[in-house]
Amino acid sequence: MPESPTPGLPGGIAIYTRVAIKLALTGELWGGGGGGAGGGTLENVTNKDGCGGAGTVPGLKGGATAADGTTEAGGTATQCCAGGNPGLAGASRAGDFPVAGGAAGSSVDGWSYVTTGSWDGTTFTPGALGGDKRGPTVN
Repeated sequence: MPESPTPGLPGGIAIYTRVAIKLALTGELWGGGGGGAGGGTLENVTNKDGCGGAGTVPGLKGGATAADGTTEAGGTATQCCAGGNPGLAGASRAGDFPVAGGAAGSSVDGWSYVTTGSWDGTTFTPGALGGDKRGPTVN
C-alpha cells in the first residue's frame, strides 16, 4: 500500500532560555533549517523524498533521491523538496498531494529573557545585537 506524503520536520532551536541572559553576538546564531516535504511512495509524484535541513547536526535525507543538509545549507537534489537553509523553512510540495516543508528553527526561544548588547571583554553595554542571527524568536 502506498504511503502518504509526509511533512518535513522542524529545524532545531539555537538558544533556549527561561532565565535572564545578556547576549553579545559577534558570530553566527542560526536556528536549524526545516526539512523538505516528502512524497511517500505514491506513484506519479515528483520530489518523492525530502532533503535534510541545515544545522549544527544537519538533517538527513528522506530517501535515495534526496540529499543531506550541511552545517551551512539545506540539502538539494533533482528529485527532492529542498531542506531549509539556516533559520528558514524547508520546501513544501504542491500538486495533487500537497504537503508542507518543516518550519524554520528559532534562533532564540525565550527572547523576552534576553538583553542584547556588546561585550568588550570586561563590560557589557546594552544595545543592538551584532553578528548574524537567522531564524525567528519566540517568547
